[in-house]
Amino acid sequence: MKLVLVLLFLLMLGCNPDRFTLNRMSENVLFGQIMNDLDSFSQTNDNSFILSDGKVAIRNYLKTQNDFKFNLRLLKGKKINLIVRAVEHNYDPGNGLIIQLTDKGLTVFEKSRSIVDDNSIRLINNINHYISIRNVGNRTIINFDCHELVVHSSLPSTEFLIIDASDDSMITISGISSEKVMDNVSEKNLSF
Repeated sequence: MKLVLVLLFLLMLGCNPDRFTLNRMSENVLFGQIMNDLDSFSQTNDNSFILSDGKVAIRNYLKTQNDFKFNLRLLKGKKINLIVRAVEHNYDPGNGLIIQLTDKGLTVFEKSRSIVDDNSIRLINNINHYISIRNVGNRTIINFDCHELVVHSSLPSTEFLIIDASDDSMITISGISSEKVMDNVSEKNLSF
């Protein structure tokens, strides 16, 4: 059943230049959509891409309790936003849990309100940073290199990770993967 859904989705991607897939040979295939200029995105291999002054939404299909893991390298600019607990359709940048990484520190916003500030976590140009974002219930656990933050949120989990490298920034995302953290009741009942 899961394989049939993945194959159908891959067929639908064939006619859409703004859509892409990552980890095609894995059981955790990720589906993506370029949310602005098509030239802002360049896929370098099956689990890596370059994003230049652009925004992409990555979806772990039917898995809202998930753990996104990847390496991030800032090539140009001073800021990127990682948004979880949001959706790509009718995307509103004020909604969702926004993890803003800058050369000055990390700030987490919920519904445009700052809820966490940590100046010890800094984005450094041309350095690979390991990032893990785990959504479980009302908690989002953020690992940035060796730092861990636990953020409590009233927003529901979604299967999306939106990566925003706007404001003249350029980043490389490599080794991206996503794993389901736990089965929810509907998945158990429907045998996903």
